[in-house]
Amino acid sequence: MIKTENLTQQSVRDFVKAFNERDDDALRNAAPEFTFTIGSMRGLPTRELRSRFKAFVAVEEQDDGLTLTGFASQGLRLVPVRWTFTVDMFDRVEQLEVFLGVSVSEDGMRDIETELRENIPAQAAAAKFARARDENGRTHPQGTARRMRLGDHYLVHRWEAGSLRNVDWVSTSEKADDDVFRSVRSPSSGDHDDRGGGHRNVSSVSSHLELQLGWDGDGYQKATVSYWAKPYYWDAVKWYAEVRTLSDQYVPKITGKLTLTDPAGTEVSAEKITISGGRKPYKRTFSREFELGNLTPGTYTLSFTDAFKTGGTWADRHQDRVELTDHTVTFTIG
Repeated sequence: MIKTENLTQQSVRDFVKAFNERDDDALRNAAPEFTFTIGSMRGLPTRELRSRFKAFVAVEEQDDGLTLTGFASQGLRLVPVRWTFTVDMFDRVEQLEVFLGVSVSEDGMRDIETELRENIPAQAAAAKFARARDENGRTHPQGTARRMRLGDHYLVHRWEAGSLRNVDWVSTSEKADDDVFRSVRSPSSGDHDDRGGGHRNVSSVSSHLELQLGWDGDGYQKATVSYWAKPYYWDAVKWYAEVRTLSDQYVPKITGKLTLTDPAGTEVSAEKITISGGRKPYKRTFSREFELGNLTPGTYTLSFTDAFKTGGTWADRHQDRVELTDHTVTFTIG
């Protein structure tokens, strides 16, 4: 099998790529005066070629790349074909002659079937969504969610191919009247409680991370992340909230890393965060917003890791450090 991008002739390569991706504009650019012949029928237009074949992969090249022998998908069948191209003086495809019933090597047939039945259709769908634009001129990955008003309610719509195969916002009938669509937190119930401050465990921190999945002003998805940590110190018989203000070293400080990763585990964003200062009692907090409208739908992971607390009542005795348990939440875009 020869991958389309490895075909010798540029004009043939552009034609096959546009044909497989069902890109009418690119096909017109590659073959503006195109007609094809099959058997005794001559001068047939592009739409007739499309109705006969859905996709094509080459197995062999002849005539300096102007003749391709391979397989085409025809409904549920894969048929051996030979495509012979004629190009004009501007190196654009002018004519195509299609031959059926030819002999083609079936070496690597499993890869050929995968290409025609899985890879090419997936690439064609991705290319179609990459070209389609909404009413604001924006492109979106397939499955992108958006809140839009329909009648008396806001409903979730997804960027999909509709009944006429045109890409547009398709209603899911799921109501989205509330600004918060879903909410998740870490830990899912209660808080993380961590202790430190040397062997005596005289410092502690309670903390949690929460993510609210909602909608921005244009109806696209956004995630609002909030974190809080409450530092305490031990004195004789009980835990007390940190309140000392003698100097900066007594003011609790939280340091950690906030990371967002995509469904493949690739880092989307990362930020080192330090929280200090403020008024007593020292509840340490931060919040962040992530715009999600142009991210590929799927399950994402947000984590606050490698965090620790320093400062506080026991700072002068160097018993202020508390290693904090990692926080992790997962949420679905689209």
